Amino acid sequence: MVDTLHPVDSIANVPLFNGRMLRQVNAVAFAGATATRPLGGRSGVRSGTSATTVTATSTTWTCGPLAGVADVEAAAEAGLVTFALDAAATGAVTPASASFARSDLIYVQIDIPVEDGSAAPVVTRKYVAGPLVAGAPDPALPVSRAFAIARINMPIAGGGAPTVTWIAPYAVAAGGTLPVRTATERDAVVPVEPQQVYRFDTDWFEFYDGSVWQMLAGKLPYFLASRDKVPSLANTTDTVLESTFTWSGSPTVRGFTYAAGVVTILAAGVYDISAAFSFAANGTGARRLFVLKNGASTAANPILYDEVAGSASAVGILKVAGSVLLAAGDTLRVAVWQNSGAALAAYNSSGAQNAASSFFNVAAKGA
Repeated sequence: MVDTLHPVDSIANVPLFNGRMLRQVNAVAFAGATATRPLGGRSGVRSGTSATTVTATSTTWTCGPLAGVADVEAAAEAGLVTFALDAAATGAVTPASASFARSDLIYVQIDIPVEDGSAAPVVTRKYVAGPLVAGAPDPALPVSRAFAIARINMPIAGGGAPTVTWIAPYAVAAGGTLPVRTATERDAVVPVEPQQVYRFDTDWFEFYDGSVWQMLAGKLPYFLASRDKVPSLANTTDTVLESTFTWSGSPTVRGFTYAAGVVTILAAGVYDISAAFSFAANGTGARRLFVLKNGASTAANPILYDEVAGSASAVGILKVAGSVLLAAGDTLRVAVWQNSGAALAAYNSSGAQNAASSFFNVAAKGA
């Protein structure tokens, strides 16, 4: 056991500092301590490092100057090492395959002989080619004492020039907000209450409340869409609008995924949801509107619901609105139903088909 105090003047060679001791106290300044690595931290490059630091051609990769911090040695007591690389490094790129696209990696490797048995203490930038298999997965790094900073997307031979995706994690000061690109990168962080992250993909902040990530602030998510000239809707048939029709124009989407008509929630929170739909005047039967969570059938319990009786003299207007607590990964759909005895078209309150015929809006509370 070694208890380290730094910086202090030595008295009779006490304390006599070694590299591990200095790395351990270096950890005070950086975020990323965990229960299993209390003297470690988050490996990454300095915030502000350009996403164009790494470039590549079909034959050569180049990595410009950068600085960062790394906690990559096996021993939990090894501590954090800081590094700086003040000139560009280059190397050869494996030629493109005629059969498979490939994902290659540029990575930073740390060698500390007393910790890992390497030959000399050094930091280097290195390249590893991806496997030649379908899907172009990233390769495993040749050593564990390293972290990737860029992906070279190598097309098949004759498929054009390679591109580079900057994937370097960012190091931040203790107590700082961790920048992450996706939920996957966020979930790779060992969450410690009250850890906070900023997500590039959604443009908002999240904090860990001890059990889940909660949306905090930023450009909060919203989904806005209207529908024009809806076709006739069949009698006594649940019609999930997003799977049957197309929203007029392009829906305005921030902070959700939207595909095949399904809105997927990316962060837990309270959301304001509203929807409307109008049927042509008809005096037979009833009309219904559903907002569905995690299902495509109205047999499931809708989270919002409205019903009106048919009218021979008035458009059947359905509308719902409410605040709903949703979890990350929840999905939302809109469905309608009518039993007039025949197909019915959708109309606005003036009896004309236009964009006011229906809409579906979802917004995080406060957006």
